[in-house]
Amino acid sequence: MTPGEIDRIQEIVNDRLRQTDLGRSFDLRVAGDVTREDDAWLYIGVAPHRTGVRAYELAELLALVEREVRVQAKKEEILLVPVRFDVTTNGTH
Repeated sequence: MTPGEIDRIQEIVNDRLRQTDLGRSFDLRVAGDVTREDDAWLYIGVAPHRTGVRAYELAELLALVEREVRVQAKKEEILLVPVRFDVTTNGTH
C-alpha cells in the first residue's frame, strides 16, 4: 500500500468518526504515528483526545466505523485499534 493510500484511508476514518456523536464528543481521531502496515493488513490507531470514554463504547464505535471504512476503501484488511492518547509520540494529533 502506498503512503498516499494509507493517508486516504486514515482520512476516511477521521471523517466517519466526526460523523458520530461519540466520535465528536470524545474527539476521537486517528493516531497516525501508531498506524502500521503488516503484510496485507493496515492497523490504524484511534485515540480519544478527551477523558471519560468507556472501553465498550469505543469498541462498538470502532467496529461500526471499521466496517464502513472497509467498504468505502474497498479493502477488507483494515483494523481500527484503540490507543491511549498518552502513548502517541508527540500528543498533537
